[in-house]
Amino acid sequence: MGLSELRGRPRRSWALDASLAALVVLVSLTQVNPPALLLAVLTGSLLLFRRIWPVPVNLAVLVLGLVSFAGANAGLAIGGGLIALHTLAVSASLRVAVAGLLISEVWVVAVAITVDNPASDKLTILVGFSLPQALAFLLGRYRQTRDRRQGDLQERNRLLEVEREQRDLLAAADERARIAREMHDLIAHHLTVVVALSEGLARSGEITSERSQQAVTTTVSMARQALEETRRLLGTMPRETDSASRQPIPDLSALDGLVSQVRAAGLAVRYEVEGELPALGSASSGLQMSIYRLVQEALTNTMKHAHEVSGTRVRLRFRPEVIEVLIEDDGRESAGRSPSDGLGRGLLGMRERVQSFGGTLAAGPGETGGWRVSASFPLNGGGSR
Repeated sequence: MGLSELRGRPRRSWALDASLAALVVLVSLTQVNPPALLLAVLTGSLLLFRRIWPVPVNLAVLVLGLVSFAGANAGLAIGGGLIALHTLAVSASLRVAVAGLLISEVWVVAVAITVDNPASDKLTILVGFSLPQALAFLLGRYRQTRDRRQGDLQERNRLLEVEREQRDLLAAADERARIAREMHDLIAHHLTVVVALSEGLARSGEITSERSQQAVTTTVSMARQALEETRRLLGTMPRETDSASRQPIPDLSALDGLVSQVRAAGLAVRYEVEGELPALGSASSGLQMSIYRLVQEALTNTMKHAHEVSGTRVRLRFRPEVIEVLIEDDGRESAGRSPSDGLGRGLLGMRERVQSFGGTLAAGPGETGGWRVSASFPLNGGGSR
């Protein structure tokens, strides 16, 4: 660890190590004389940097411990050595930690041999000094394993979060592409009608003014150019299936057929319509298609995720300036509904469609159970048309 790590170390960590070093010095200082004070201050100062340079600090503390032990200050040698060894076992590799433990045992064996006591006392010294060191080593290795496991779990959670965000982004992008394909189909259809009607008008001979004839010709030319550009753009976008691209664009009138299909699949659906469209054409083809897709996705999710469903309601309410859509069931959720199934559908796709027309969407558990999806589409608001 370099100077940058020293500067970036939290103050709390410095304070904790300083307190521990001061405690070791105060408890182990049995003699008040210059040599003892010097050894105590050196040992305490080294312990401040035990997390930063564990190997050098461990070796230096061992040397000072031998000197302290020779000066009849065994407390300083034992306390400082145990803390340094524990830190080494936490931060170093297994090989380095074992080497530190063996080096620590060397001076213990040396002390036991040099002490002029009976063999039983030497064995007591050897075991008594070795057991705390072995315990400090084992606790350090356990803490390192625990910290690594927690770090792995945090990293795994972070990667899962990143993966989920990426999956959501891909799902939203896929749904936008699907909406764009459908809108391109709608625009191409309307432009084809404009071209056909304009050409028919130009050939009918009913236009006698040269300026009007020129305006119709310009309209045909611009509509053809726009149609070609639309088809060119549409051709660069991947299609889901050829058969899907040949299917007619669904609108509100297709909801009856959709509900019938779902009923035939075994889901009881009650379809309600309140009010009528204020005026013909108030809901554009794109808006009607989006409402259809919303109902289709909500019913599909009910069949996929809900259990013990006795009834499902689809309600379409027409108001002067807004169309309200409600799909709710009384089923029991197995594991909650995911915002996306990874295919560009689900709530992400619903929200993309509704927001593209300036609408709002709410989805979640119902007040009496089941699942509830509600949306409102402004008839004269902003958004894609």
